[in-house]
Amino acid sequence: MTMPDESQVVPVAIDVRARFQFDGNVYSAPAQYAATTQQLVIDQDRVALMVGIELVAEHPRCWGRKQCIENPAHVSKRLEHKAGGREPHTRTRLIAQIPEISAMFEHWVEQGESLHARVRQCSMLVQDFGVAIVSECVTQMRSRSVFDNQTLALLCQQAQRKQRQPKSTRLTLGAHVQERDVTPHGLESYDE
Repeated sequence: MTMPDESQVVPVAIDVRARFQFDGNVYSAPAQYAATTQQLVIDQDRVALMVGIELVAEHPRCWGRKQCIENPAHVSKRLEHKAGGREPHTRTRLIAQIPEISAMFEHWVEQGESLHARVRQCSMLVQDFGVAIVSECVTQMRSRSVFDNQTLALLCQQAQRKQRQPKSTRLTLGAHVQERDVTPHGLESYDE
């Protein structure tokens, strides 16, 4: 790899999650370089991680702040190395489940809205209504060029009513619970 004259080379610490920080953003690295220090080559367009003279990771340079730039190959390798691994970001999981939702995320970023809060709300909708309903509603919203979470929540509620599905409950009783059914009784005894 030849480095242009305007490139900058700096040492960079890669954390235990195989990520490194540069200029207020977080970038992914291959899992085998976690918890090491390597060389970072930066120019106007890209951020390249070097081990010796070998290029091991390259990302487009992000000029924003507090962004996480990940290569899906790095994430999958990291998950393989980590027992019981899970997706590091809710946004990544949502895009994998509902690819069309990425257009909504892009719109929110362009509008300068809080992506973290919006993604968290979308994740809660998926938990409450399921992937199928939220996916259907995101498709409707994209066709209408509507991008707000309140509309998405309303459409999910309407779709659930149409399907007459009860809202899922997350109640798990332990094995120590003897009687699981409550027998209705008169409430007059409480008035005394």
